[in-house]
Amino acid sequence: MVMFGGEVLVRKLLDVVQVDPGDFDLEPPEVERRVGRHIGILERGLLLTLVFADALSGVGLVIAAKSLARFKELDKKGLAEYYLVGTLASTLTAVGLGLLVKSILPHL
Repeated sequence: MVMFGGEVLVRKLLDVVQVDPGDFDLEPPEVERRVGRHIGILERGLLLTLVFADALSGVGLVIAAKSLARFKELDKKGLAEYYLVGTLASTLTAVGLGLLVKSILPHL
């Protein structure tokens, strides 16, 4: 649910806040969009693993590494907003649901 359902949640949030790179002539090609989806799925899986391993400090490392990879592109305001909202929503989904599941498991 976190890895694949998170994609739907992030997309819905980006629609609600109306942050779309297409508004700024930054629409990525379809190949980049597909790769971005796969990166998001893997990112949420990694974040979930960090939550279960009690390594929450690693969450910051994941966000920093992702930002470093996009550093030059973040000069464009529209893309920076799109990236920030998407990254934070994805991170919140993975960490939040991971902590929720982790808190429920001992009680089962």
